[in-house]
Amino acid sequence: MEGCTLAATITALAIAIAAQIEDTEDLSLLAAAVTQLGDTLALLAQERARSEARAAAKEAKEQKAEEKEAKACPPPQTPV
Repeated sequence: MEGCTLAATITALAIAIAAQIEDTEDLSLLAAAVTQLGDTLALLAQERARSEARAAAKEAKEQKAEEKEAKACPPPQTPV
């Protein structure tokens, strides 16, 4: 979904929900809960990205060390 389409869809959804909730305090509580949900999802996504980046860096470091070791100690050759 493109940015403008997503924004329009979310706006329409918010209007539809607000039309169904008559009590202003209930609507405000729902808005706060949805905001908290969004903030928590953003935090979890950031933590996941951070963890994935660390794992990739660790893997690259290990691979580089293996390549360096392989160059330093070539396997013995068998006589013909």
